[in-house]
Amino acid sequence: MQVNLTKIDFFKNAIFATLLILCSCSLSNVESPATISGKIIDSRGIVITEVTASFRSPSFESVSNSTDGNFKFTLTSGGGPIEIIFSKVGYTQKIYRSVLLGGDNKIVDITLQTTP
Repeated sequence: MQVNLTKIDFFKNAIFATLLILCSCSLSNVESPATISGKIIDSRGIVITEVTASFRSPSFESVSNSTDGNFKFTLTSGGGPIEIIFSKVGYTQKIYRSVLLGGDNKIVDITLQTTP
């Protein structure tokens, strides 16, 4: 039995195969850990230590906050929308919202303003 593929059929199959490969590559990162890290400073650029970070969604599996104002949060179950509330007495709280994808490694600096 001989199969005759037209040029259109050939290109349809090639496009389908390409999309299948691209989707499988992007799905392989969905469950990769995602991290967000950075430094917490005031409006003058001075490091703020002992800042509280609260999470509305999702919960991070690993959280580290050092005495030099650096922080790192790891979400091991892939990515998704995040909302982190940074607060400290004497400063106005800052809400950080973003979307992390599996495998992401975002670096952000958080600036807290002193309360009047």
